[in-house]
Amino acid sequence: MRRRLVIPIGSIALLLLLGGGVLGWWLVQGQGLTVATPQAAAKSVATTGTPVYDGAEARATLIARRSVSAPDTTSSTSGLSVVATASVTATPTPIVAVTANPTGSAGTVRAATPAAVAISSSQKLQIESQLAATWASYKQRFIEPSGRVIDPTADNITTSEGQSYALLRAVWMNDRATFDKVLEWTQTNLQPDGSNKLFAYKWGRAADNSWKVLDASSASDADCDIALALVFASRRWNDLKYWKLALEVLTAVWDREVVEILGVPYLTAGDWAASKATVSLNPSYLAPYTMRIFAAIDPYHNWPGVVDSSYRVIQGCSETALAGTQAVKLPANWCGINRTTGQLTVAQDYPRLDTNYGYDAFRTMWRVALDYRWFGDSRALDYLNWSDTLRLKWKQDGKLAAIYDYSGKPVQAQEDLAVYGGNLANFLFTEPSLASDMVNSKLLAAFNKAGAADSGNLAGWGDPENYYSQNWVWFGLAFYADALPNLALVRPFAPAGAASNYLAAVPAATIEKPASRPTPLPVSSPAGTSPTPLIAGSPEVSVPANLAQHPPVTPSPAS
Repeated sequence: MRRRLVIPIGSIALLLLLGGGVLGWWLVQGQGLTVATPQAAAKSVATTGTPVYDGAEARATLIARRSVSAPDTTSSTSGLSVVATASVTATPTPIVAVTANPTGSAGTVRAATPAAVAISSSQKLQIESQLAATWASYKQRFIEPSGRVIDPTADNITTSEGQSYALLRAVWMNDRATFDKVLEWTQTNLQPDGSNKLFAYKWGRAADNSWKVLDASSASDADCDIALALVFASRRWNDLKYWKLALEVLTAVWDREVVEILGVPYLTAGDWAASKATVSLNPSYLAPYTMRIFAAIDPYHNWPGVVDSSYRVIQGCSETALAGTQAVKLPANWCGINRTTGQLTVAQDYPRLDTNYGYDAFRTMWRVALDYRWFGDSRALDYLNWSDTLRLKWKQDGKLAAIYDYSGKPVQAQEDLAVYGGNLANFLFTEPSLASDMVNSKLLAAFNKAGAADSGNLAGWGDPENYYSQNWVWFGLAFYADALPNLALVRPFAPAGAASNYLAAVPAATIEKPASRPTPLPVSSPAGTSPTPLIAGSPEVSVPANLAQHPPVTPSPAS
């Protein structure tokens, strides 16, 4: 069980003096602890990836989500054993958090972002028990023995999104058996072309009643989430195979889903969008924290540039007038960017790819907030504070509609638990008392414990068949309870006398080292500091063939 040890900055000097202490030795030797500071932006002259698919069917929202029911509040007694941390408390001054693992992993010292709300230890245990119980029930209800995740509300289809959510939840829950079977099904069925390491978006029953890929185009959010889950798995379970798979996927993301416009790299909505005259973007697909982790393990592409462009898209598609409609500080489900001018506009397939704040867009809040929690980017907190429309509506109505149009008018007035799960992260870091109200009145109150007659004898929140809500309430409450650790920072201890790095326990014969490696992308740093990798001790693995074809990236000086 991982625990967070919170140490005031002033105490680090004392630790350094403890020459006989293991932690002090790590700090002096630089073996186990590194300072991870968000790096300054770098303008890219990276080679533009060549898209493979042209004109493939764009991804659209599939499911009319069901409305919320609110059963009596029920708490469980079992604890969430794999991600339990100390109680979340407000901290008025900066701290340094050292993440330690009693099973033997070095931690990383970084400037920690204090949580914005205090929750009691009893409520934290209540939430953690719900997370554990609902994960067990989710596996029974939505994950087939083969590892396929189904959506009962949409003819039991499978999406790359659903597979990615299961992989992330499994690795956070330290459930390797589930992770491996979900991964195996995903590779076998959503990567039918072995040369394409992206994942087909949709799989299900065809018109001829056969089960197969229904849409081979990719969705970049799922591709990035799967790659992130693989990085996490490599760190949690000390297995190089996941690391290699992650490199293959993120390299394909760069080659087929990232486009360069006026010298700036952008993550598009998928391989189908990359070659359009107006490139389709989905703000909720943009996860700056993921791009930072990619930059740490793949220094050959300008992932820091994608972090910066992601913030530009998220902000721009929340404040730019789209289709003649003035914005109200809510991100659109979809928007676009002109390849020639770089101007933000509607997606090429508008209005099918709409500008509503709906079942795609609410995830933007969670992703931005997670970047703030893990990496402390001030742009994240600035955006969350600025985007106050939903907080005002909550204060006025005591609830949120499932969908608002781009002008802020309700399109689907009924409530949906998934929407609360995603938006909770915004409330948590801006007006924590509102977050507490939402958790207690909408989410914890909707919990059905295992054995309840109206829940199919399985634990869950609200509608037991709503795959989307079961995921996003889980993600939202886990965020609230600070139960989503950045597992990319976990590294095992080195055995006595061995080199202190991630591969210490891996037999040398299994490590494929290339004869030569491209020069890594230089990382710019704030004035007066030295660049420091987000993840130290990254394994030296073979450079994928399509990665090695790219020349080293040399950014312009940071602006």
